[in-house]
Amino acid sequence: MAPPPIPSDTTRPRSSDHFQQAVIDLSDELPYRAEHWSDIFRGMLMISSSRIWIALVLACGLAAPAVAQTQVGDAVIAMQAGPCKVVLNEADIGCPKGAVYSRLGNGRHLVNFVAKDIATVGFAGQKLETTGQDASVLWLDGAYINQQRVEADGQCAFARKAGGNVELSCRAILRDGRKLSATLRAREQTETFMGVALADSRAESCERIVTVYGVIGRAQLQCNFRHDTSNWVEDVRKCMPLLGEDRVKELMRQGMELFDSREKQTGRDAQCEMVKQLPGGVAR
Repeated sequence: MAPPPIPSDTTRPRSSDHFQQAVIDLSDELPYRAEHWSDIFRGMLMISSSRIWIALVLACGLAAPAVAQTQVGDAVIAMQAGPCKVVLNEADIGCPKGAVYSRLGNGRHLVNFVAKDIATVGFAGQKLETTGQDASVLWLDGAYINQQRVEADGQCAFARKAGGNVELSCRAILRDGRKLSATLRAREQTETFMGVALADSRAESCERIVTVYGVIGRAQLQCNFRHDTSNWVEDVRKCMPLLGEDRVKELMRQGMELFDSREKQTGRDAQCEMVKQLPGGVAR
């Protein structure tokens, strides 16, 4: 049985004491105890679970991948080391370490820098938008200078470039008229940051997406399903440049074989019922 068609570009069916103190100072945004912050800077990779992992567990019987998260209470924390600069009203106030990103349990986001002349500088907002797989923008509604919150407008932009180096730029106009900015450049991304996953985790995600696409392709034949695969096709198309056509073909073949293997273990009806739970919906 031939695998599902491979989508093409034209196929679119539809950590340090300074940092520890910096985060503690922003107690209005992060109301957690000080002893929690010793866990933040251990270099742990933060990868959010997605519908892909759930789908694989349901459809293929695969174990969810083991991932480490830096989590404090209901917040997740990530650090990006690298040379940085903080400027307040055209005065360079230094930046010796790097930046810390926090996604809070209440849905807010915070990007924090440690300055030399001022203990902490933070940029806060509610709305985070990802643009593709390598960039994101946080729209700001506030800024912190030491422990003091000031209403502000602006944005923080994070991007991973083609060579793997990363850039972070935050710019805000404070309601009292002052201008605050911070920039960081580094040779590599150290953790998932502002919604942008590490390149390695993107490859792992893509491999699982393509595998599930193969599972669906086999199920449509074996289970007599009509499955709306438009979202899956789009996801696979986006993964093509990262994985390459040969790898995509191999993974789709493995997905079809996974369905056959699970069918032998659990029976066709049981496996078909599991595939029904995949995003997209199915009908006999």
